[in-house]
Amino acid sequence: MKELYASGRYLFALAVIAFGIIQLVTGQFLSSLLPIDPTLPAKTFLLYMISTVFVVGGLGLIPAANARRMALLLGLFFFGLFIYPHIVRFATGHVTDPGEWTVAFETLAFCGGALIIAADNSKPDEPRFPKLLREGNFLFAISLLVFGIQHFLYARYIATLIPSWIPFPLFWAWFVGVAFVVSCFCFLIK
Repeated sequence: MKELYASGRYLFALAVIAFGIIQLVTGQFLSSLLPIDPTLPAKTFLLYMISTVFVVGGLGLIPAANARRMALLLGLFFFGLFIYPHIVRFATGHVTDPGEWTVAFETLAFCGGALIIAADNSKPDEPRFPKLLREGNFLFAISLLVFGIQHFLYARYIATLIPSWIPFPLFWAWFVGVAFVVSCFCFLIK
């Protein structure tokens, strides 16, 4: 089971590194993850700073000796990105926008995943972080619940996203919604 957790850490690191590289190459924020206001002062500086944190943080997750510390830092960083821009956008009138809910809770899911990695990668002589693990599981589970609810609320729209060669698209939209909700409860009860 430990190997499965290690591969998850590597895949998580690869995703975070890819976020940073994509932003550096395009010179744009990943609009689906970070809907930053284009009129924000020092936007370019912020873009390069966040991209660098993604790349350095992802690379820092790879060696086992750094994994716990880097995962904790990335978890806190993603939580900060959840507060701004997402919570700020909710407070300024985007609370009814289903797309904003999706990207906000994707960011929170990354935060939860990083905290789970941090809790799992403690050294044998150090105390484990059961509280941190519980919070990571909780944050990830809440994100899954939001995704599941959205699959039920917007099932017809989600069905249009399924390729036409796959039969019964509405069934798959509902099925994935149920899978999200069931996964949420599995994370909560461990």
